[in-house]
Amino acid sequence: MSEPITLNVGGKLYTTSLSTLTSFPDSMLGAMFSGKIPTKKDSQGNCFIDRDGKIFRYILNFLRTSHLDLPEDFQEMGLLRREVDFYQIQPLIEALQEKEVELSKAEKNAMLNITLDQKTQTVHFTVREAPQIYSLSSSNMEVFSARIFSTSCLFLKLLGSKLYYCFNGNLSSISSYLQDPNHLTLDWVASVEGLPEEEYTRQNLKRLWVVPDNKQINSFQVFVEEVLKIAMSDGFCIDSAHPHTSDFMNNKIIRLIRYNYSTDFEVHRNWLAITHSLPLSQWYYEATSEWTLDYPPFFAWFEYALSHIAKYFDPQMLVVENLNYASHATIFFQRLSVILTDTLFIYAVHECCRCINGKRAAKDILEKPTFILAVLLLWNFGLLIVDHGSVKWRSFSFLHVTLLGLIVCLVSALSLGPFLVLGQLPQVISRLFPFKRGLCHAYWAPNFWALYNAMDKALTILGLKCNFLDGTKIPKASMTGGLVQEFQHTVLPSVTPLATLICTFIAILPSVFCLWFKPQGPRGFLQCLVLCALSSFMFGWHVHEKAILLAILPLRYPKQ
Repeated sequence: MSEPITLNVGGKLYTTSLSTLTSFPDSMLGAMFSGKIPTKKDSQGNCFIDRDGKIFRYILNFLRTSHLDLPEDFQEMGLLRREVDFYQIQPLIEALQEKEVELSKAEKNAMLNITLDQKTQTVHFTVREAPQIYSLSSSNMEVFSARIFSTSCLFLKLLGSKLYYCFNGNLSSISSYLQDPNHLTLDWVASVEGLPEEEYTRQNLKRLWVVPDNKQINSFQVFVEEVLKIAMSDGFCIDSAHPHTSDFMNNKIIRLIRYNYSTDFEVHRNWLAITHSLPLSQWYYEATSEWTLDYPPFFAWFEYALSHIAKYFDPQMLVVENLNYASHATIFFQRLSVILTDTLFIYAVHECCRCINGKRAAKDILEKPTFILAVLLLWNFGLLIVDHGSVKWRSFSFLHVTLLGLIVCLVSALSLGPFLVLGQLPQVISRLFPFKRGLCHAYWAPNFWALYNAMDKALTILGLKCNFLDGTKIPKASMTGGLVQEFQHTVLPSVTPLATLICTFIAILPSVFCLWFKPQGPRGFLQCLVLCALSSFMFGWHVHEKAILLAILPLRYPKQ
């Protein structure tokens, strides 16, 4: 084992080994202690690094264990990020990114529970009426108690910055009364008319104030109103199940919740903003948000049309820079637009199916053309072939194929034509087929590639244990990490988009072959669609887990 080395990092001393400091040769520390970069010495002869000494402990522990361990109440993530960026330890950078994603999700979803109690208490005190004359007096005083629990320790700290005890003539934050990061107990009294100020101190009676409004809380109604203001400003909302909103102020147990909206919520808000605020030439170049526009142009025009309605609900949602904007009006509009457009589409499907007449009555629902048409329209409507008011399953004439080809070409020309004229077709194509997002989606679809990644991970662990692999050359983030980005497999051959295309094509060939040469009516066509959808799910590139619905939804209808 190498000799110990003492480091002076910003005035704080650490002792470690040379092998630990050089465990990642490409990092700043690896370069410093391998002789590539000269090091400075302090007056004691220790290696001096002019960086934050307190934060360095987490970096040094990562060098020792390859794990980023942070305390639950760690509040210096920004400073740690800057220090990690300085030392350029790539696996640590990736581990920190994963930790930040984990923490952001944990903090966005939170619950706040408040239990209230109130009682009337008689207080006795003396009143000085003259220099040597005192009289004994008593009065009823309202005593309040609030037990507060929140899964978000940051919210309780925010609450502590707004609410203060008034005691002995001074204001002190309630933060010092936290039992632990998630629990807070408040006990205070209302002001009593005629009670001298020194009696509050003598009898250990605290009053509660809101800062900076300098407003005293003398009732539960005022307390609930102030806490509600603070909580809602931090993203909490009233739990619709408990209590009932019509009786909110009269409940002794109040529950508020804060939840993270789905990624799709911010995706579509951003697309509304892009199509509304920017010219057509910038739609597929705008990258302020990580959720760039990557849907086909017709859908972009649909967002453009919706944006001109959205501006009447809340114009701020249409500002590109307003990332993660989620006002109540924005939420209402997004929900309303989904409900109305889905309702309109379902009605259109219903009207379309009324135009289809089967040549014979069918007992099996899978033999009814109207049902098959509804399935295709509602679940995979791009695969519809209509001719003279009936669905043709058994034959494909040259004329039919030609007409279908002309329709596809016309639609493609209308969709991509403007971008072809602007010379932006390659950019649009790169957005529509974002291969750089990696083999697997951030939330795994449990397909063949998920098993492939798991096997690569297992072989990597086995290789490290048997010393077949060099641990310093293997990044901590991997294909099993759930991140949306490109990675190379460690042991197994890395998979390319072309490889997934070939695998998918081979998987669907038997189904397509049977459909073409041995058609079996509507049932056979629908079964072919199910098998093709399942093949695409199993072997496709960057498949979303929801894609499995295309395969399983038609299967929920049993034989009659």
